[in-house]
Amino acid sequence: MEYLAQLFRALANYERLRLLRLLAVFGELRVSELAAALSLQGAVVSVQVGVLSKANVVWKRRSGKAVFYRLAERPGSELLQQVIAVLRRAYAPISATTPAEVAAGASGGRSSPDAALFACFTAFTHPRRLQLIRHLTTTGPAGLETLAVALSMSERACLRHLDKLARRGYLVRSSAGRNTLYGLVAGEDPLQQSLLTAVQKVLGDRDIDDTHI
Repeated sequence: MEYLAQLFRALANYERLRLLRLLAVFGELRVSELAAALSLQGAVVSVQVGVLSKANVVWKRRSGKAVFYRLAERPGSELLQQVIAVLRRAYAPISATTPAEVAAGASGGRSSPDAALFACFTAFTHPRRLQLIRHLTTTGPAGLETLAVALSMSERACLRHLDKLARRGYLVRSSAGRNTLYGLVAGEDPLQQSLLTAVQKVLGDRDIDDTHI
């Protein structure tokens, strides 16, 4: 489960989302082109794109001294395939002008697609939230005390993670007498729907444990 959290930590970063935006729009770019578009040093870009490469979200190739990066075309897992599809769909409306203009986005690098993706990805960046998603997928809506006991969490910590999922649009609260029940919901956002479904499928694998996929 930690690997899954690490994957989404790699994605839930506005600087790396700007890199992904460029690769989604232009297909393949050299490190020097990415650095120029982002107004960053090449070494800084190499570190950031290296995080995405380690997560298998982007691929690299060398041609002489130049290093090129692009979004992974045939990711090995269904989850990564869905992540790449979500990225391409989110950035598809962006017109391919110049790399610098695409990198700048609509509002200082935090354009609407970036904000939507950031909100989606940050729901899955903590193993505890992934445990909650797995449990609620299996049992359906449950109360705070039940969840805290089942997952060996304090109620305070459990509530904090439930609130995070609710703010990200993946959770709804309902009343059952005097109790409040928490249940998963994908909402109307297609990005949320596809990501939650993909994550639930991975978490539903009987071979998964708390550290590995």
